[in-house]
Amino acid sequence: MSKFRKQAFIFFILSVLVLAFSVVPAAAASDDYDIFLKLDGINGDSITRGYEKWIQLNDFSFEVTNKATVAVGSGSAAGKATAQPISINKNFDSASIPLFLNTTTGKAIEKGQIVFVKNTGNERQVSLVIDLEKVLVSNFSLYDTHESIELTYGAITFKYNVVGPDGKTTSTVTGGWDFTKNQKK
Repeated sequence: MSKFRKQAFIFFILSVLVLAFSVVPAAAASDDYDIFLKLDGINGDSITRGYEKWIQLNDFSFEVTNKATVAVGSGSAAGKATAQPISINKNFDSASIPLFLNTTTGKAIEKGQIVFVKNTGNERQVSLVIDLEKVLVSNFSLYDTHESIELTYGAITFKYNVVGPDGKTTSTVTGGWDFTKNQKK
C-alpha cells in the first residue's frame, strides 16, 4: 500500500471515530433536560410543578446568521443579523389546535418563553431561559403523534445560569437582540 493510501485510510478511520464519539455525548446530554414553552394565550398539558399548562418540548433548534465579511487590508465589515425560525418538536396536546390556527391566521403572540430545566437527581435547576417578543407561528406540521413547529420573533433574550461546584447558581449571563431594530437589547 502506498504511503498516500495509508495516510488516507488512517485519516478515514480517525474521522469515523471522531464522529462516532462526538454524537453520543450530545444525544445523552439532552436526556438530562426538560424543555418547556409558554406562549401568551396558548395552554399546553404540562403537569410538571412550576410549569403547569406550559407546552413540553421534545426538541429545540435556534440559529442566527450574519453575512459579515473579512477582506485583507480593509478590516471586517459587519452585516445585518438575520434570525432564523426557532424549530421545536413536541407531542400533540391541547396547544396543537391553537398553534395550528395561529399559523393560519398569522396572529402575533406578544410574548413567549422557553425554559431549559436540568434534572439533577432530586432537584430541578433552570439552566437557560429564552424570552421572545412578537412571536409568530410560521410553520406547523403534524406527523404521527408529533408536531414540528417554527416560531419567528422580533426580539430574543437569553439568560444562562452559571452553576458552581456546590450546584447553586453563582451568576447569570444575559444578552439579547432586537431584530426589528437590528440592535442589542
